[in-house]
Amino acid sequence: MQWALIHRRVIAGVERRCITEIVSDGLYQTFGPELRAQYQRVPPEAFPAAVWVDDRWVSPATLDPNPEPASIPSFGRLSALPAHLPVADFKLCFSAAERIAIKASADPIVVDFLDIVDDPRCVEIDLAHPQIQAAIAYLEAIGMLARGRAAEILAARPAMIMPEGPSRT
Repeated sequence: MQWALIHRRVIAGVERRCITEIVSDGLYQTFGPELRAQYQRVPPEAFPAAVWVDDRWVSPATLDPNPEPASIPSFGRLSALPAHLPVADFKLCFSAAERIAIKASADPIVVDFLDIVDDPRCVEIDLAHPQIQAAIAYLEAIGMLARGRAAEILAARPAMIMPEGPSRT
């Protein structure tokens, strides 16, 4: 049995229930009553960043009626990716505009992701880790990343978009 922290988010123009995190029954049992009240029991097939659609949990990337296969990241381990990427290099996979939007977000899922990445003990990011993949897919699903950017970031491609500087006319 597993338990999930669920929030409501607008995805693809519709308010939906989204899983923020999943914990085991053993961990759930250690929570106090106030924290337990925030979690709901979910089936074994539920996963972080999943969205409730038509009585089942699905990937947020599947909500686009015409998805491009290359833009839908896998939530499993990807062997073609580098095992670990230094945090600074990982951040450079995002454009300046994307980094600024992520830092300015009040979304609890985005804030949690940023807390993990900015933790001084974190020196490398494992792009094949399912929670990293889910967080990046979530950023794309809520519109903080353009369509297809999650796949680029998970492929460790640095952002090629340079911010415009002041006009020199």
